[in-house]
Amino acid sequence: MAHCNILFVVNPISGNTDKTILLDLLKKKSREPDRDFSIFLTSGKNDAETIQSEIDNIKPSTVVAVGGDGTVKLVASLLVGTGISLGIIPMGSANGLAFELNLPAQVSSALQLILEGKTRKIDAILINGHTYSFHLSDLGINSRIIKGFDENDRRGFWGYLRSFIKESKNMQYFRCTVETDQKKIRHKALMVVIANGSYYGTGANINPTGVLNDGQFEIILVKPHSWRMMLKLSIAFFTRSLHKHESTRIVSCNRAEISIQPQQFLQIDGEIQTETTHVTAEVIPGAIQVITT
Repeated sequence: MAHCNILFVVNPISGNTDKTILLDLLKKKSREPDRDFSIFLTSGKNDAETIQSEIDNIKPSTVVAVGGDGTVKLVASLLVGTGISLGIIPMGSANGLAFELNLPAQVSSALQLILEGKTRKIDAILINGHTYSFHLSDLGINSRIIKGFDENDRRGFWGYLRSFIKESKNMQYFRCTVETDQKKIRHKALMVVIANGSYYGTGANINPTGVLNDGQFEIILVKPHSWRMMLKLSIAFFTRSLHKHESTRIVSCNRAEISIQPQQFLQIDGEIQTETTHVTAEVIPGAIQVITT
């Protein structure tokens, strides 16, 4: 058995799920020969700096994100260009990248996959020159839903559903200009998505043509539409046919500038940023290696 030096970064409150079973399993596995497991519990205060210090001290071959998309983003951002593998145990309210990679939801199966250590490289998107996205970022209705969810005292699926219903009653549109290396597009939009991946954590496919390691990303413009069209659009989300829908426009590129009015909240891999009127995005091919099936 090869020697394993793994750092587990655990978000104790993600997904409103108890992590006790996982922590007990890690302690049990760590007693087996040739396995050095270290555990770090996030607190929401200086986590990136503390995790980086742990990585520098422990020098792990793999760092595992235990939580949702926000926890994955936190860990993955520290691994860009290092050669250290990223493992994921999906235990969040939204597990979009884990769903995309077809990772097992059962803790023991996810851990076994990590110990097997099969990896592949995926791209990242550098947002505004300083923040990485590995999955999906957007402006508009979804970012407001996530913001409402973050401010809600109810976690998990029901908290997300409550925020979704609230925002759906008050559709807000905005004007946007998207300029890529090949074209310039102007549209009124309900949502603009910057997509490396394809699936939201709900299983909705926002980017049917997306590939995580093709050296490019997609900009998806969701245009204003009626409630009747909203139903058709919802069906398209779950039948991988969104790129054929008249209410959307999808453009593949390796760099883009997006200008919007009025300002909107930007969410990056499930993490809400400040309101903005301008976003830049640039692909970083093969940025990290992820343990996958």
